Amino acid sequence: MGVYSRAFFVWLGSAALVQVMKKHRIKLT
Repeated sequence: MGVYSRAFFVWLGSAALVQVMKKHRIKLT
């Protein structure tokens, strides 16, 4: 567990969040 793995999980979480936002059609202002 280092910087790379942490950055990967952050990217994975943000990507999942984007998918959820698209699914629920929520726009961020």
